[in-house]
Amino acid sequence: MPLHTTGTSTSAHDAIEPACPRDGETAGGETAGGATTSVAIVGAGCAGTLTALKLLRSGGRTLRVVLVERDGRFGPGVAYDTCDPRHRLNVVAERMSAFEDVPDHFRVWAERRLGCRQAAAYLPRMHYGAYLRELLDDAARAAPGRLERIAGEAIDVRPASGGAVVALRDGRRIAADHVVLALGGLPPAPPVALPDDPRVVADPWAAGAPAPAPPGATTLLVGSGLTAVDVALSACATDARSRVVAISRGGCLPFDHLPGLRAPAPPPAPPGAAATVASLERWLRCHVRDMEAAGYDWRDAVDGLRPLVPRLWRSLPHDERRGFMRTRARAWDLRRHRMAPEVAAEVRGLLAAGRLLVRPGRVVGVRARPETVETLVVAGDGELRTLRTDRVVVCAGPGQDVRRASSPLLRSLLDRGVACADPLALGLRATPEGRLLAPDGRPHAALHLLGPLRRGELWETTAVREIRAQADTIARAIGAVPAGRS
Repeated sequence: MPLHTTGTSTSAHDAIEPACPRDGETAGGETAGGATTSVAIVGAGCAGTLTALKLLRSGGRTLRVVLVERDGRFGPGVAYDTCDPRHRLNVVAERMSAFEDVPDHFRVWAERRLGCRQAAAYLPRMHYGAYLRELLDDAARAAPGRLERIAGEAIDVRPASGGAVVALRDGRRIAADHVVLALGGLPPAPPVALPDDPRVVADPWAAGAPAPAPPGATTLLVGSGLTAVDVALSACATDARSRVVAISRGGCLPFDHLPGLRAPAPPPAPPGAAATVASLERWLRCHVRDMEAAGYDWRDAVDGLRPLVPRLWRSLPHDERRGFMRTRARAWDLRRHRMAPEVAAEVRGLLAAGRLLVRPGRVVGVRARPETVETLVVAGDGELRTLRTDRVVVCAGPGQDVRRASSPLLRSLLDRGVACADPLALGLRATPEGRLLAPDGRPHAALHLLGPLRRGELWETTAVREIRAQADTIARAIGAVPAGRS
């Protein structure tokens, strides 16, 4: 089923037509040795880009890829589309390669492009975004006619005979043998209704948000995780009078990485008995104690567990997973997703200077007044307080219920019974190979899923290492990577 499009306007059709050669021809007009396999990837952030690169490297001349991205920015996605050098990766350069078989690829790129000669450097995230953009450009030049980038919002995906069809908001249709959903995480879900006011920012990673803080402004952050840290660093960079107050239920910032290129501690044998959150915590405490006695830091022990996390997550019954989400997920995230040493040092300086305050509390209301923004907070001591600041930025992390997502595509997939939410509604269900599951449990032959929307079934599914592995698995399922190759 060759990739092709239809549309209601000539201009929309012409914009894509160059990527659609006739059956039996490549883009250069040569007769192909076999039928062309077409893959449409919806979402061109990190997950979609890594999938496209894997397919183009492994699929041969008879495989064609189209990347569909709503805002037309191909490569960085939300995670790496920042211009602030204070926003750093929380993984060292040596471990951020786009290619598993070339583990130092990003580090070599950074040395060549940036003059960075430190494998253990935590580089600004904008450089990783530039790296992904450059890899896509290189792939397009190396495989002329096999990669097409389309700016447009996908609002529907329908299985069809021999493949699937992606519908765009402007009326175009993209038919392909396979469709890969690389949609990223759910957008943030504010804890309360927010007023329609430019001083109240619901999504700090939306285009143009948040605007630079005015001189001397006080910013209230709802949340105190890595996103809040990024926003705090940017807000305090305006001038020396800027201040930030971060409110979260626990009132805690993420832990920091130790400097240097550290080796993860060897993982222990998984527990054999039926798992509960309490039993896994006891098992983890014993493992950390053993590793510290062997000379490792607790961070090394946590990092060494990474390959086991999906198995441990699946071992928990549904009620235990739900309990973990309610009471323990935040504590795990603070230890698992840590600040780069340079970021932690800057944060400590802001804390010491009194320019960053982190307090426990629960936001119960936000009101926009002519001169200020009032936020009602149930403080850690149970008292109801009103905080008056110049602006409010919600940094509460991704949404926790895919059924309430505002995305037209996700709503369509769920409402029409093409996809189904996982039991916790953190994302969508898929097979271990990434094939999207219908509500009746049947896998779709032509629809594939990777990235944060697999969190409910894998938990560990947002970092480059895991996404890279998922992209490889999907390439194998599509048939672009023969058995025995990587």
